[in-house]
This record gives sequence, structure tokens and C-alpha cells, in this order.
Amino acid sequence: MIGSNSPGEKANGRPLRAIAYARYSTDEQNVSSTDHQLMKIRRHLEESGFKDIEIDEVRDEGITGIRKSRPGIDHVKKLIESGQFDLVIAEESSRYYRNLEFNRNLMALAIDNGVRYLTITDQLDTNNENTRIIASIQGIIAEEFVKQTAARIRRSVEGRWYSGFVVNPLLPGYRRIASHPEVEDPRKRGPYRDEKLDKWTRVIQEGFERAARGDSFREIAEFFDRSAFPRPLQSKAPRWTVNQARRLIQSSLYKGEEIYRRMQSRASQLSGETKQFPSKEEEILRRRMPHLAHVSESLWNRANRKIEKRRTRRHQTAGNDHPTTGIPRDRWGPLSNLMYCGACGSRFHRDGAGYRCSASKARWSLAQGEKGRCWNRCSPQPGMVHANIGAGLMDALIQNVGKFELIQETVHRQLRDGDGSRHRILSGLTQELNARSKTLDKLKAAFKDAPDVASIVELMRGCEREIENLKEQITELQQATTMEIPFPSAVQVSAEIEALKPIFLESMGREAGAILRRLTDRIVARPYQSIDSGRIVLRAEFGLNLVKMLPIKWQLFLNPTDGNGKAVDLGGIEKIPMQIDLFNRPPYVRHAAEVIALRNQGLTLQQVCERLSIKRDVAKHASKLALVLQSRGLTEPYVALDDVPQVPSGRWRL
Repeated sequence: MIGSNSPGEKANGRPLRAIAYARYSTDEQNVSSTDHQLMKIRRHLEESGFKDIEIDEVRDEGITGIRKSRPGIDHVKKLIESGQFDLVIAEESSRYYRNLEFNRNLMALAIDNGVRYLTITDQLDTNNENTRIIASIQGIIAEEFVKQTAARIRRSVEGRWYSGFVVNPLLPGYRRIASHPEVEDPRKRGPYRDEKLDKWTRVIQEGFERAARGDSFREIAEFFDRSAFPRPLQSKAPRWTVNQARRLIQSSLYKGEEIYRRMQSRASQLSGETKQFPSKEEEILRRRMPHLAHVSESLWNRANRKIEKRRTRRHQTAGNDHPTTGIPRDRWGPLSNLMYCGACGSRFHRDGAGYRCSASKARWSLAQGEKGRCWNRCSPQPGMVHANIGAGLMDALIQNVGKFELIQETVHRQLRDGDGSRHRILSGLTQELNARSKTLDKLKAAFKDAPDVASIVELMRGCEREIENLKEQITELQQATTMEIPFPSAVQVSAEIEALKPIFLESMGREAGAILRRLTDRIVARPYQSIDSGRIVLRAEFGLNLVKMLPIKWQLFLNPTDGNGKAVDLGGIEKIPMQIDLFNRPPYVRHAAEVIALRNQGLTLQQVCERLSIKRDVAKHASKLALVLQSRGLTEPYVALDDVPQVPSGRWRL
């Protein structure tokens, strides 16, 4: 056994091999600590007479000793089990573990594999009979040290909290001010206080306004990137991420309220891994910090209520009930969750070479539950779908630029005439608030003698929610600066439209999908049938909202979110109904009206072909189609389908 060897002897005729282990924990934050520990180990081995010895150095840096599994210590265990080493040594047993049971197991592993277990400071050596007793005492001391250190840190943090100093990480839009900036050692310059950076207030406010409008976190993150808004200090990503945007909008510090210890960590007794769990309400610390508020409490509440309303499923379902059942993970695109089947209402997704209804395939029809398989088998190519929708949207925006002036005139007329003035709205909200307050007082009075207490309580809660909403509306209206923000001119709107052209006419990527979801409502891919050929095609039908092209403040003024406030009546001029072909029309369909008009003027078929630069067959088919349309009193060769088409092709059979 190696333990019987003296320091200078060799093992089986070869030099002794040692594992030197060093670790520093997260609370030390001293990267040179492991170097000093390994130097001390080498010096100790030399002074103890280990001259001819090979040392393998293993480190764990910035990892607490209460964790059972760490990269370095796991490697030490593998080296011990390999049978190629004679001893393992560390500065002290707490460097291996700050857990009695974990240290015992490591020592037992070394003994079972014939490896001598050594420490320097607490003088543990498996060659000595009393090592187990000493190791147990040292393990208990190490565990108590962890508990005492945690208590000291908690006490120090709470002291800073109650003294008004910072305890949370620095958030974007703030800077940290040291109490003693003149001190050379950075660790001794604290405690610190945070200060609001006013130059970012406008960007942060617009981020919250976008959230209140219903923008996705992806859109908000892209807006922060465009605004060059600094990312969180701990961020490793080159751009703002969805999670970072979500955490910013949900952080209460931006409305002037700081929260600490919402979550707490607890170490597992079996693995030492720490897990987060919510704190009890009485353990959470809160304090008002109005000087740090970037947004009003009303705006913060509206943005977070909008976020909360997106969670239509509180408990995510699995199997056939999951919202993405029937849609492969690699089938998402810019129109995902935006385009729906006009026959059954299911989502469209990319499938192979085309877009198609997610319920039209037998193996995916389980997502429909009792609805059964959809008969709509149209699958237009994604490139054509994107190009047609992008071009149609841009044409509609360009053609309706003049409507923005009409919207401006309508809004200013209502403000001037008093129909939408703040004073009148504020007066109405105040009257409604007084009425709700009286109702709540009556409910409280009736609560004592009510036979059905539960119904009274529910009514009281509903009334309290209405009162809070009214108060927020009044506060927001009193602080509103809508009239100070100029309404964009037609030139400015045209510039915004020009900026969208590369997105819709060239790339049509993820950014285009985010803008589409803002500008349009649900896109319905409705099936149509040609009256002459029987061909089945799709058309995209949706509404375009011009208000969504305006600045955020004007959007929220014209169309308040969450049902708070009354939308300004624009007479429907802001709504543009859209119908876009998701197919390429044959040449004879495109020229049917022109051909019949020229024929009615007395031109021969040959003259029509020369005038329109088309082939004779195209002109003949166009003329026949035009005559069919005239005989049936139609102006459009495609008729909407409400049921399974009667065509011979097996493609459309159920």
C-alpha cells in the first residue's frame, strides 16, 4: 500500500504521482488564489521529503465548495479511480468540499483505490488512524463557516438596503455612484447609489408604450438596438434579446419601486446545487424610489397588463391540446401565427415547397380534435406568398398616404370642437370614478348582512379593479403630452414607408413578420375557384390599419389599449380592406377585360394581339372568358368556396 511508503520512496520502481487540487469560491473572486494554493502544495511536498514526484494540477475557479459536482473535483475523482496516482493533496479539506458527507465520500474513494489523502492546514492524512475523527470535525467547521458567511452577507445586504444603497444589479438607463470614489481599491469604494440617466428616458418610455400597444418582445428588443440603448452589463449577447426586453418591461424600478429578495436560493442536501424558489410575501423587501422612475406608474401598469393578457394558457397543455400540435418545428416563417385557413380556421404553416393548412394532412389532423381533416389542399409557394403580400401591402400604404392628412384633420377637429378634448374626457372619468366609489361604499355596507358573502366579495373586487383603472386613466390623461407631439406629415409618413420597402420587397424575414402583426389583423387564406378551368387558388384577405404607422403616443391616444379610454372615431378611414392573390394569374385572365373592350371597338383578333403584344391563343382564351363573365353578370373570374369543390381531381376528395 502506498500509505506505507516514506516520502522519498518510489511506487513500483517509478516516481510517485500526486494530484494537487486548488479551488476558490464565488465570494472570494480572487483568480490568483489557486496559483497561491498550488505553490503552497508544491513547497509542502518538497519540505516533507517528496523529491522525485510528478504532480498533476487540477483547479476549480469561482465555484462554491457546497456543490457536489464540479468540473475540477469530478476530474480528481476520475484520476483517483484510474489507479495511476499515489496521493491527492489540497491546502485544506474545505477546498475539496464544504460539506461533511461529500468530504467523507471523497476520502473513502481515495482509500478504496489505494490513494493517500492529504491536506496541509488541517493536517489530514489517511496514514494516521485519527484522520476520520479530525476530518469529521473539520467538515462540521466548514459547514458552519458557510452558514455564518451567508448570514453575514445577508445582514450586510439588508444594512445597505435600509440605508438606501443599492443591492440589485445595475439596470440599463442608470449609472452607479460610489460613496468613496477617491479610494484606490475598487472593492472599498462602496456602498453605491444608483442615478437615473435622463438621456435614455425617452427610449425607455417608448419601449413601455410599445409593450402597452401590444408589440412583441422581439420588436421591442429590435427597437432598443436601433436606438443604441445600452444592454445589461451581464449580457454576453451582441444584441438585445427577447428575455432582456421582457425583464426590462417587468422591472418595477422603472416606475420608481425597487424590490429585493423576490426569489431566494436553497442548496440541495444531496447535490449541493442551489435552486431558486419564490420568497414568502413577508420576506420580500420593497421601497419607493421616485427619483429613479423613468415611466409613470400608469404606463407601467398598462404595459404589464398587456403582457399578462397574452398568457391565454396559464398551464401549458400537452399532446393534441398543445397549441403547436400538428406544426413541425422547422415550419415557422414570417406569417406564422398570422395566416389562417379560410375553410377551417386552422393555422397555415410552411410545408415542403409551399404554405398549407395545418389540418389538411392526415397525420396532423389530430390537432383539430373533432373538426376532422380540412379539405383545403392549396399550397402556394412561400416566395410567391411573401412577394405578393409584401408588394400589395406597400402599394396600399403608398396609395393611402393622403389618408393620414384626413386622420389629422379629423383628430384636430374633434379636439377643437371638444368631442375628444382632455377636459371633457377627464370630467367624464371623474364622474364615473365618483359613481364607482359610491357603489363600493354601498357594497361594503351590505357585506355585513349579506347571505351570499362570496358574490358580494366578487362584486367588491370587480368594483375595486374598475376604480383602479379609472384612477390610472385620470393620471395618464393629466400627464399626457399628446398635443405636444406633432402629428406626422405626409412627407414623414412617406419616408417611413420607404424605410419598409427593403423589409417587404427584398428580405421578407422575421422583422417583416413582426411589422405585419402590428399593421394587419388576422390574414385569412380563403380558397377560390376559377369559373372556366375549375382551378383552386388562395387569396389573402385582411385589414390594414393606417393608425399603426403613427408614433406610439398618437396610437395610444387614438386607440387606447386594454379597453381603457374611448377610441377616437375616425369614420373608418384608417381601415383598408385588403385582398391579395396568392397565385400568379394566367395571361388570358389578366388581359380578358382589355381584349373584350378592344373587340367591342371593332378590332380584329390579330389587331388586338398586336395592340396588347400577346399571342393569338391568349387573346382567344381571354375573349372567351370575358364573354362567360358577361353572360353571368360577373366581373371576377374567381368565386369564393364555402365547401368542398366539385372537381374530378382526387386531391380535393376527403
